[in-house]
Amino acid sequence: MVTFLGKDLELRIQGLMAADQEHVNLLKENRVYKGIALYAAATALLTLTATAVAPAAAAAPPGVGPPPLLNIKTATGSGCTLDTTGGWGEWDYRGFTVVYEDYKAQAGGDSRPADARRNCQLSLELVAGFVSYTYAVRRTTYSLDAELQRGAQAILKANYHFPGTPQGEMKTHRAMGPSSDEFRFIESVPTSELVWRPCGQRTELVINTELRVVNGTERDKVSSASMNYDYDAGGPRQTYELEVKPCP
Repeated sequence: MVTFLGKDLELRIQGLMAADQEHVNLLKENRVYKGIALYAAATALLTLTATAVAPAAAAAPPGVGPPPLLNIKTATGSGCTLDTTGGWGEWDYRGFTVVYEDYKAQAGGDSRPADARRNCQLSLELVAGFVSYTYAVRRTTYSLDAELQRGAQAILKANYHFPGTPQGEMKTHRAMGPSSDEFRFIESVPTSELVWRPCGQRTELVINTELRVVNGTERDKVSSASMNYDYDAGGPRQTYELEVKPCP
């Protein structure tokens, strides 16, 4: 699955006006790419030179051009499928974003016991620009919308790893009721603990998440937590900030 999207899409388009007009039209008309079959069309954007867009940040790999394609290869679990998962890479190679469309857990009221827990495992790769570079996730921001009754909890667990590297334990974050709000949880990785993608390989990044709702004292009322993103109105998104360096 390949997806491009961004709230500042029009600003990005303006920055491309010096580039081939055909590519600009392609970006305007296809705000979201879904399905690996569209990979070739999206890859046409890679012919734009780095000078056709705003100057890249100092941390970005030099001369790699436009943002990476985020290729979500697999999406399995009760909270995601390939059809309900998307994302986009950042223009300056500082990170990428993952969004879901059907990732919600709830408890209480008429909810079934199975509704209280949802999980997802993604396998993805960043395509283009990383041939001679490697990257590590240095900071993550997880967000969710929660409608929690008194005493209820929304529990988010997450981790990520490259196959062949230590997976690490699931980090746990909690939102407590009563509450009706968007919650954000930030994880930062010390420089000495960064786990780098193996050089010379098209290694995928595996992301695991689990969303659970625990009922409170008002069991007759529904408590829910959602990581669903609305492509028109916005909403919760999961962001992964990267550290990038040349391969030896």
